[in-house]
Amino acid sequence: MTVSTNTGNIRILTIAILMLSWSGGKIEAQIEVEIPKAALDSSLLHPPGNPDIYDFLSETNKYEAEIAELLNYAYSFKGTPYRFGANGPRAFDCSAFTRHIFKKYDLILPRTAQIQYTIGDEISVSDIKPGDLVFFRPRKHNSKRIGHVGIVTRTLKGKGFAFIHAARKRGVSESYSWQPYYSKRFAGARRII
Repeated sequence: MTVSTNTGNIRILTIAILMLSWSGGKIEAQIEVEIPKAALDSSLLHPPGNPDIYDFLSETNKYEAEIAELLNYAYSFKGTPYRFGANGPRAFDCSAFTRHIFKKYDLILPRTAQIQYTIGDEISVSDIKPGDLVFFRPRKHNSKRIGHVGIVTRTLKGKGFAFIHAARKRGVSESYSWQPYYSKRFAGARRII
């Protein structure tokens, strides 16, 4: 937390995540909110029956912090080989990778992409955020079956999204929704966190 004060009616800076950014192999959160000094009067911070303003700010930021931590953990496996049926951490298939990443945060996902597609909240493409699961159909993309899953790492204005997954040829790597292989097979997204 950064706190800066002056005498008089200057402000105090405290925590609120504005955006997530990718920087040199680590997700970073830029944090800064301005709160007028007058708003920090103890009667405003602790009104009867209302949550503390600091509790509110920490709850607001909890989601972004969890997602940044989850994605950093996912990126730590970049380059890990793909092997069908492998549960990690030395090799993964796609659903074992997502299961392994979410399990570290006490979220137990089903073992297969097909069943993972049935949990959480369905999300429209325009609402996709980092941390969401994205699902793809198998090579025969007219199939109703789900054959692949990944974790959204970032959204890219007007282009779609990037996602990390265990890919057959490249192992754990990042791909993009506009790549022809994935754009033809995209089936939907789910929010677990």
